[in-house]
Amino acid sequence: MCQAIFSQDVKIENQGKPSSEWKELPYLCCQAAGGEYSWAEHVCMAWFLFHNAARLMDNVEDNDPSNRHLPADLSLSAATGLFFTAQYALYKLSQQPDTKHAANDISQRFISELMKMGEGQHQDIIQKSPNLTQYWQIAERKSGSFFSLAAYCGARLATEDQRKLYGYEQYGFHLGLLIQLLDDLEDIYLWMNSPSSKTKLTACLPFVYTLEVVPEIEKTKIKEYLADSPTGYIEKDEMVSLLNQNGAVLYLFSEIERHSNLALAGLEKAEALSPASEKLQQIILELSHSQ
Repeated sequence: MCQAIFSQDVKIENQGKPSSEWKELPYLCCQAAGGEYSWAEHVCMAWFLFHNAARLMDNVEDNDPSNRHLPADLSLSAATGLFFTAQYALYKLSQQPDTKHAANDISQRFISELMKMGEGQHQDIIQKSPNLTQYWQIAERKSGSFFSLAAYCGARLATEDQRKLYGYEQYGFHLGLLIQLLDDLEDIYLWMNSPSSKTKLTACLPFVYTLEVVPEIEKTKIKEYLADSPTGYIEKDEMVSLLNQNGAVLYLFSEIERHSNLALAGLEKAEALSPASEKLQQIILELSHSQ
């Protein structure tokens, strides 16, 4: 783990960027569970299409022009097309001899996990400044559920063993939370190196945690800073000190380490097979050492 101290001279260099191999998560979990790479084609296609559709809608709902490459109306239109295409990819599972045995279970899992994601997205919209409990609920329902879906469905193509499937599910769940934490870390680095990047900080874990533990007078100062209140008088240097002094930095890095270990424990429980297992381990190791 890197030194758990934020400083003003941090250089941004691929902070929090995951390995591209996480996009192949259903393929890797299918192989690690004893299946063939080709079996996971439609699961991976559906998952990736849902992922991109959700990102388009998320950008519109967040009303953040910096993350939007299309106007809102075109983003929603494109997302709708991706949703229907993803659903067709799931339908194709029942038409293939190698995947039809698991098609019904996988389709039901997609529905249940995407419903959790929808709930998490709704909470994300209405809770612009979540407390610590709300932060974890949103992260679990959005990132955790979505990545556990990919890992479970990929493995389900190759096994019905519930203990192993639970292991893959836990691997994906904690991988998703790890990616969320690294996204928050990147937001912090961007804020420290940019004069005006406060947009995401109210829902960023170090700020959420600090607001949970500081006395009321400091809480008011932090909220005024985040809201760009004209009465606010706290400076960025003092804000960085507050994050450090109140343990937000150590908390973030300890959570990164905890979810990395839990993801690897899930993979061990799944009794995953090499070499796909080695790639799944490597994804976690790359992420946990990317800060």
